[in-house]
Amino acid sequence: MHYNEFYKILMKKLELPESAEKEFTDVVKLADENLQFGRDLDKLIMRFMFPKAHDIRRFLEKLTPISQKYSIDENILQFVFLLLSAETMAKRYTKQGIPDSVFFETIKDLKYKFQECVECKGYYGTFVPHWFEGFYRLERFSLGRFQYEHTDTDREIITPSGIKIKKGTKVLFLHIPSSGEPLTDEVRIDSYKKAYDFYKNTSFVKNGKIVFVCHSWLLYKEHYKFLPENSNILKFMNDFYIYEQYISDIKEDLWRIFGKNDKLPYKDLPEDTSLKKAYKNWLIEKDETGGGVGVIVFDGKKIIN
Repeated sequence: MHYNEFYKILMKKLELPESAEKEFTDVVKLADENLQFGRDLDKLIMRFMFPKAHDIRRFLEKLTPISQKYSIDENILQFVFLLLSAETMAKRYTKQGIPDSVFFETIKDLKYKFQECVECKGYYGTFVPHWFEGFYRLERFSLGRFQYEHTDTDREIITPSGIKIKKGTKVLFLHIPSSGEPLTDEVRIDSYKKAYDFYKNTSFVKNGKIVFVCHSWLLYKEHYKFLPENSNILKFMNDFYIYEQYISDIKEDLWRIFGKNDKLPYKDLPEDTSLKKAYKNWLIEKDETGGGVGVIVFDGKKIIN
């Protein structure tokens, strides 16, 4: 059964709009009613998830002829594929002793990417389905406000306090999902602590310290010039030793701020949030965006950069 108890719980946790839930659920029920369609879908899910999740782009491409064969919108079918694959992912969490709470927080990224898709593209689904492979491989986890996944440093880093992080050191790449939750002091530190506790018995914690690395538009150095002093983005930036900066000629991250309006002339950009207003004024004045790469060294209680 595809429309089973797990699926119902998952949809309840994701809290998608009723109209979207119906679109996805109609396809899931069709997989139970049309045995051939169900078999076609299950075969792809099985091949994608075993022995562990892999080559997601290849299997998403294989959904195209299936969507055509059964007259199903390809974007809807891709999202259903991700929803149904999540059951095997959940079982692997259980097998590895990872709490259900971590699974449901992690799988909520489906909701965040769904919301981005509706805002930016105007359809139900996700325009970055390949992004999810790290979650399904159990290599990326949501722990509080942020997501963390395994990586190694590509250079030697020396923090302002003299802590040396050698090239090739095992660190955690920190991602900021578009949940909309403000980056307050409380939620940031809570997430760092949760990550420390989650990885404390692994090689990612050495000598009582864990290292987080982040590559993001949020670490754009010029934010200090045009965002208000009490901005949570500035507080987030202050957590990091930012060791690399870059300017984006194509302004690739404006969609994260302005959604579907990111290509409008600067003068026509919306101002319905303080962030949008600040960015609009900056773009009109400087015509520049960028980002940075930073590191946090955390001892389980506080940042010790």
